[in-house]
Amino acid sequence: QVVYILIEKNTEQHLWIANVDGSGARQLLPDYVFAGHLSASPDGDRLVVIRRVAKQGRDVPEPAIVDLRGATPAITTLQLPPGALSPYEWTPDGQAIVYLQRHGSSDNLWLQPLQGGAAHALTHFDDLSISDYAYSHDGRLVVSRRARNSDVVVATGLGKSH
Repeated sequence: QVVYILIEKNTEQHLWIANVDGSGARQLLPDYVFAGHLSASPDGDRLVVIRRVAKQGRDVPEPAIVDLRGATPAITTLQLPPGALSPYEWTPDGQAIVYLQRHGSSDNLWLQPLQGGAAHALTHFDDLSISDYAYSHDGRLVVSRRARNSDVVVATGLGKSH
């Protein structure tokens, strides 16, 4: 089967599943999801998504695990500590979720076991941000780091011919 995000009216993003030939398409979640924030477990049976849930009159991003086994998907809110940032990725054994945690000017990767237990740091960087990370096929964690830069340029006199 294939999981995909259908974008309607340029803003409404829904999670769907269909057979490879396109037949049997059905919506998986009643909530909107954020495109680009979708990670499949190593066995392909579960997804981590960020869904938009209405709370106190506004849409709030909420990470969730969608279990695709069975006729109706089971949806479980992913309990992460405050400040946990996406992207959320599965560990190679499918038993935990890795996420970013930012403190000051540095990012670190943390691991949250799905069967309970406290989250713990995988990296211990004291500078730079993490721009991307992934597990390699042999199970090693690969991290891309960079300095956080911002430049402000003020251009004046544009459009005037001299």
